[in-house]
Amino acid sequence: MSYSPKTSDNRGRVAVTETLSAAAGRAYAHAVHLIRTGDISIGMRRLNEALVCDPGHMPSRLLLGRVLLHLAQADEALTVFTFVLRKKPHCESALLGQSIAYARLGRRDEALETVRHLVRIAPDSWRGFNSLADLTPIEGERLEALAASQAILSRKLCSDRNPGLIEAAAKACITLRRPDLAGCLLDARSGEIPDAATAHDLRARAAYFAGDYASAFASKVKSLHALTPDHIPAVPIQMKLETGRAENALKSLTFLLRESGLIPVPMAGTLLGLYRNGRLLDQDRDVDIGLIPSPGCRADPVDLVREHPGLLLERHARRGDRYLPVLWDGISIDLFRLDRAGEYFSFGFSDRPGDVQWRIPVFQSGPEDERGLSSLSPDTASACLRALYGPAWRVPDPYFASVVQSPALWNVALHVRAYYAAHRARAALLQADPIKARALLARAPLPIPLDQARHPDLWTAGDASRTPFQPYTS
Repeated sequence: MSYSPKTSDNRGRVAVTETLSAAAGRAYAHAVHLIRTGDISIGMRRLNEALVCDPGHMPSRLLLGRVLLHLAQADEALTVFTFVLRKKPHCESALLGQSIAYARLGRRDEALETVRHLVRIAPDSWRGFNSLADLTPIEGERLEALAASQAILSRKLCSDRNPGLIEAAAKACITLRRPDLAGCLLDARSGEIPDAATAHDLRARAAYFAGDYASAFASKVKSLHALTPDHIPAVPIQMKLETGRAENALKSLTFLLRESGLIPVPMAGTLLGLYRNGRLLDQDRDVDIGLIPSPGCRADPVDLVREHPGLLLERHARRGDRYLPVLWDGISIDLFRLDRAGEYFSFGFSDRPGDVQWRIPVFQSGPEDERGLSSLSPDTASACLRALYGPAWRVPDPYFASVVQSPALWNVALHVRAYYAAHRARAALLQADPIKARALLARAPLPIPLDQARHPDLWTAGDASRTPFQPYTS
């Protein structure tokens, strides 16, 4: 059988195209594996190889955009997502990525219009409604968007067996402050989640927010036991505070707070760094700020954060909360309302009995420093740090966890402290730091045995002589 030159030519092109597309798919799959295990630099190289083979390979384009966002390269990410949208204008992942890039670049109006467009053309996009809740300055729209996301997920679960939807739906219930609904969902369907560690961790979160701290601790320990080598990145993840960007974020935020009548004071690790080291600690995870309202101030930090284009509000946050975790230019900042209780200031995570809270001696806020924070006298700072970290606060302790062992913890349930020891240990192991993970477990106020762990060797890696595992037994 013979073919015309043109037909033969076309067949050749198709064969070459299919070969290149297959090569792109293999490079993409390898890139996904590398990035998931923490080897981002080599993963990026494989992504670029995939796009050389097939410039139109959209999964590679989308993953490249997400990685660029992770690397705080919003300009480049925006270019990638815009390219995808020229080819696929209704692509949910590209629209979501584009909105995040716009927001990171300070172009909030464009970010908002992007997600509003998405939920108009795809009214069942629960991810779109989540992004709308993150971006809108209107509290009513934020709460309606969160409710819409949860309702969409509930409907989808009736017909879709995707285990990822179960996880998303449970988180949506917790965000709506209905941990009871999350618990019921997980009771019925957590067995469908293939990753047992994730399923147990979701149960732990639901129980914690419901105030059932004993169950939360038990589920958190089960999530530790269920971890496998597949959960651990090949390259250790160094979680360090970018102090230069943190300083800039701090100055911007304190100006905003003072304009609204809230006096910001350094707390916890931020106070420790400024007064012990003279700077923010790069090994810290975030910036900690206490808030004292000036006389007559009625401002709620939730409103300030929600309305400011540079700040991202945590979805669980509501007006009146005593603790508010926010993001500014990728820097995590924890805001704590300081409540006067006799001769002490108290601050903590929530008003639930038994939840984490600390007490420190009452002090008078001092003049504003160069960061916009209220300065404390050396004696006042020393008294606060002694209360928070004990008499040895001047000696660095890389494994100290104030939610577990601070002398300032006040009326905190034993299971809550143990829950956070397990939670922080799990986070350390997921960053490929078993030494820190063991040290955190050793400081738990309740025993956390590892003899039932599915892969106990995960916890014994590293130089065991540095931090021997000695469970708390008193």
